[in-house]
Amino acid sequence: MLLDQSKSGSAAILYWAKTQPKVFAFDSGDTKYTYYQMAIHIAKYTKALKLIGLKRGDIIGIETEHIYLHFVLNLAVEVIGATHVALSNVDFENSQDILDACNFYIVQNIKDGRLSETKKVLIADQFIKLVSDLKINNEEILCLDHPSYLNDVVYLSGTSGTTGVKKYSENTRLAICAETDLFISLFFKKLKKINFIMTYNLRVGASYAGGVAALNVGSTIVLSYLSLLNQTIEAYPNSHLALTVRDADYLNKHCIYKSVKKLSSVRVLGANLPLVLRSWLENYLAEHVVNSYSSNEAGQIAEVRADGIGYLYPNVAVEVVNENNERLPNGEVGKFTIKSPQLVSGYLWDAQLTKKYFYDGWFLTSDSGYKLTKNKLKILGRTDELLNLGGVKVAPNQYEEKIKRIDGVLDCALVSPFENPQGKIYVCIERDLSGIDEIILKLTSEILCSYANQIKLFFFKIFPRTYSGKVQRGKLLEQINFQEML
Repeated sequence: MLLDQSKSGSAAILYWAKTQPKVFAFDSGDTKYTYYQMAIHIAKYTKALKLIGLKRGDIIGIETEHIYLHFVLNLAVEVIGATHVALSNVDFENSQDILDACNFYIVQNIKDGRLSETKKVLIADQFIKLVSDLKINNEEILCLDHPSYLNDVVYLSGTSGTTGVKKYSENTRLAICAETDLFISLFFKKLKKINFIMTYNLRVGASYAGGVAALNVGSTIVLSYLSLLNQTIEAYPNSHLALTVRDADYLNKHCIYKSVKKLSSVRVLGANLPLVLRSWLENYLAEHVVNSYSSNEAGQIAEVRADGIGYLYPNVAVEVVNENNERLPNGEVGKFTIKSPQLVSGYLWDAQLTKKYFYDGWFLTSDSGYKLTKNKLKILGRTDELLNLGGVKVAPNQYEEKIKRIDGVLDCALVSPFENPQGKIYVCIERDLSGIDEIILKLTSEILCSYANQIKLFFFKIFPRTYSGKVQRGKLLEQINFQEML
């Protein structure tokens, strides 16, 4: 079954290169590239990759600091029908399987001995010079409108590593097509030509997905950084931006954003969006603020609105199940299980884990909550992050958000031991130099007054986090247990 070519990034670029060749497709800050120029670059890199031997079904690992180059390489790999993986998203300590699966590597420099000596390793800067000397013809440019199939594996991705161990999966053209359609309907209205401001490199799925959606509607991908966001929004106010909760909070606390112009929309990734932060985003940063409930395995699941209720996206089904995977009625708390066209098929190189979490087209999440109606749900949080207070599960975020407002507190995470008959609560505080221990302890005790005799504070200079900014609570608990043993 052939895919509608409008959903392929390279095919979209070719289409707009013919109809609006002088419109900018990518603004890297230093250089702007038109749709015509980007089409030429993709065609050249496609030819170069074929010359080194890359073919349909191969896997190539890519690591480069040049985000435009990385994006062009990804699209060139897709033209060939091969699969790309961002090596910067690979946990080199625990992921030899994914390194061995690669047939080729393109890297900034050879810095790790675990890159297989039997595979071809290319240095990015040297590869750029090779490509610059290539000549291409019209037929090679037209190859950007390549045949693509729904079950083609476009790229390999990894989970955020919140639990400490990254898991990897295959992302097919079908899943990417479904996500692209959703993003276009939510953020990239075709008549308005909404641009996409890219603040993260391509190890973050939101960068790739947002970029492909923007290319589909013929708008511009704009590379920016938090420190340059003022200037970027002044130049491109009619844009969509993806931000982690941590970075949105950073912008708020440090008053980074002062532009009088507002974005068209901002999507907050990775965690629950506090009401105070949502209000700031709506007042100062964007006309439309979306907090997505999503996962690496199931893609975009629901929009969590200001009332804390998740509203399912089209074509997504959610059921709540107990520990025996039996469906529960509305209102009863259990784990969410998801069915979606964005769903991956399982975890690579781990049949046992795949069997545990994937069954009959459904994915069993690690998130707890309950359904209100067929299309509405209440998300309590990750099951392993709920506080275990004498056998009663309590969502920590309602208390954490209040503690974060205490002067001197940069971040807060409440954790409890898995076996916790005494109902202990470990209050982990990431603080700045202005924080006064006694005041923080007093105010925290008032917030947690119902559990005042069960709390113990631990101060951290910095929390262990994933790349996307999620706190690794398991590692926090390990550090606490180590301190308790001393």
